[in-house]
Amino acid sequence: PRSCLAACAARTLLVPLIYACVRPRLVHGMGGNVVLLLATALLALSNGVLATASMMQVARLAPEGLREEGVYVAVAGVYFGLAAGG
Repeated sequence: PRSCLAACAARTLLVPLIYACVRPRLVHGMGGNVVLLLATALLALSNGVLATASMMQVARLAPEGLREEGVYVAVAGVYFGLAAGG
C-alpha cells in the first residue's frame, strides 16, 4: 500500500513536466516532443500498473467474506474514473 501511494505521488510530478513541454513551451524543438512522448508513455504505463496493483491489494486485504464484493467496488471505481476522463 505504501509503495502504491509513493508511486501515485511520483506521478503528480509528470504533470508539470508535460505542461512545460506544451505551454509555454519551455523545452523547444524535437527534445520537447521526445520528453512529452516519454512522459505521456510513463504516465500511461504507471496508470495501468497502479490500477492492477490496487486491484490485487483489494483482493488480498479485504476480509474473507467480502473479497469478491470489494473487487467489484474497485472495478466500478476504475470504470467510473475512465468514464470521467481521469
